[in-house]
Amino acid sequence: MLVCQGIEFLLKEEGRVCPAQEEQKVTNNAFLFTGCKRCWKVSFTPRGLAPFASMVAGFVTQRLKLNEKPVGYRALVIQGTLEPVEMSYSENMKDVFLARGKKDIAILEQKIQEAEQAIRDKRTKIVMLDEIGGFELSSDTFMSSLLQILASGKPCVGVLKSAENLKSTLWSSGMQLEHQVQHARLAQTIQQNGELHTVTAESIQYLRSKLNHFISQAQKS
Repeated sequence: MLVCQGIEFLLKEEGRVCPAQEEQKVTNNAFLFTGCKRCWKVSFTPRGLAPFASMVAGFVTQRLKLNEKPVGYRALVIQGTLEPVEMSYSENMKDVFLARGKKDIAILEQKIQEAEQAIRDKRTKIVMLDEIGGFELSSDTFMSSLLQILASGKPCVGVLKSAENLKSTLWSSGMQLEHQVQHARLAQTIQQNGELHTVTAESIQYLRSKLNHFISQAQKS
């Protein structure tokens, strides 16, 4: 599937225009997870990627807490290091895209574009996308860069927000139901061009083994 075709698949019903990238194809190097909340963050990130942090670049979101309660998220670009899964929230914190009624998709667009540039570094062997599939699904800018990252030829690991989690987010933040349709299309695109695994309590050990093998092969490339 061509990158342009992938974006058209996601956006054609809305009549949006896909950037012309006819020569670049989406690779089958994607290895993404979906499933229960925090299964990936708790069970995969620290053990799976920590030993190879110097080879990793990509786009991540970080949970923010205040008085031990979740209050929002911020977007980060990583390159050669991993960020903590959670951070304490402060009013002057940068790159917060969702917190206390604030929703700023421009931050997500900026960070995914920065990540698209960061992964081009020759030292990057593994691309991390953790997580995708939230309200950014409605952004042409974000989705264009995301498809370019998936088409980079570099192995990608990460998380697609589960459909159930998305429904909860839609209900709590007032997002449109069209996001659910876009989410299903993105999941299908990933499955057509890579692997998308559902994490459950029963599958964690098996998928961790598969992830370790995938990363081992990726870091040798």
